[in-house]
Amino acid sequence: HYEDLKAIYIEQLTRELQTGHVDVLGGALESVEYCLENDIPFALLTGNYRETAFIKLNRAGLDHYFSHGSFGCNDTDRNMLAERAIELTESWFGQRAEPSSMVVIGDTPRDIECARHAGLHAVAVSTGHYKRDDLALHNPDMLLDGLHKPENWIQDCIRQINGR
Repeated sequence: HYEDLKAIYIEQLTRELQTGHVDVLGGALESVEYCLENDIPFALLTGNYRETAFIKLNRAGLDHYFSHGSFGCNDTDRNMLAERAIELTESWFGQRAEPSSMVVIGDTPRDIECARHAGLHAVAVSTGHYKRDDLALHNPDMLLDGLHKPENWIQDCIRQINGR
């Protein structure tokens, strides 16, 4: 039954979600482009199925930026998605990354928990359902109101990782 429900969900999402229905978070595109321009590797980590993640990215016009990811269908425990991403970095980028040099960016306490579980840095962004104060209670390494000016926040994050 699970596979049947998944197929129905994917079919419905494909049909119903249109390009105009998806708002790209301000600063998100600029952040992705900043990473590309500065050879900063990135991948997608989401609780979504791979198929639905790419449907959503497609409707947002961002699918061509993401060739790598760890998805909800890879493990029933969301915290294991970051572990999976660590395992796959070598095949994705040709080098094994140390967890201490990796970052999870998210807008929920579960994203912070996922990062912590795997020993990754957590950057929380208060652009979703959780307010800044709610996210702060979970002690992310960095707390942002948005992703604007990636040249600032990404460099701050890199300095923090490097201990400077």
